[in-house]
Amino acid sequence: YELVKVCLQEGTKLVQVVVDSLFNLPSSQDVDGPLVKLPPPTTKPPREKPLPKPKPPTKWEEFAKKKGIKKRKKDKVAWDEQTGTWKRRFGYDSVNDDKGIPIFEAKMTDGEYRMDFLITTNTTYHVIEPGEDPFPKRQDDKKKRVEKQEKNRLQNLKQAAKLGALPRSCLWVSMVAGSLFYKHHFRPNFLVLREDAPPKKVTKDELGNVAGMAATSTASGGRFDRKLPEEKPAKKQGKHR
Repeated sequence: YELVKVCLQEGTKLVQVVVDSLFNLPSSQDVDGPLVKLPPPTTKPPREKPLPKPKPPTKWEEFAKKKGIKKRKKDKVAWDEQTGTWKRRFGYDSVNDDKGIPIFEAKMTDGEYRMDFLITTNTTYHVIEPGEDPFPKRQDDKKKRVEKQEKNRLQNLKQAAKLGALPRSCLWVSMVAGSLFYKHHFRPNFLVLREDAPPKKVTKDELGNVAGMAATSTASGGRFDRKLPEEKPAKKQGKHR
């Protein structure tokens, strides 16, 4: 009983000090009552995480800086010469979409003066032999470009992780994503992010958890994503409270 009495007395003193300080501050009248303007904080709370380190420049950023190339913001829409309308630059129903090209026009000068198909991409030119279907070739080239971009992205993440500039929240997801990428390219299903750290093999459950996170990260929560034949439903980790 004496301890409770002492605690009440000390608590009353502390509350009285806070109230006296509030009444000494400048105030203004309002419909709901007096409003007190609080002073700026003097004590900053300590930071839980260390300060983020700057990310190292990517290969493209180093090349652009060396050549003096400045980043130019592109418009979201572009003129489509095939349909004569304005379309999205990227995404669904975009400009020069492969699905909207029914016929590839051949020229007399294509190849060795033969009736060949000439497919023009952003950086390369492929001459198709007579009788060869140009549509699978175009899809194969697009798939190779996507794989090359993904490989470069993982290399940039690996370089940033070595310097400690990658957040811990992205470290594990990027490591498992790299494992999935290299697994389909006949490489071991682990990715070493630090030279002094031993390689860790990703388990089946961990791959399933990350695959479930990626499957539900779309705008529709994965409801309208295209499913593979005999694909099992993605795992969802629930929080037990």
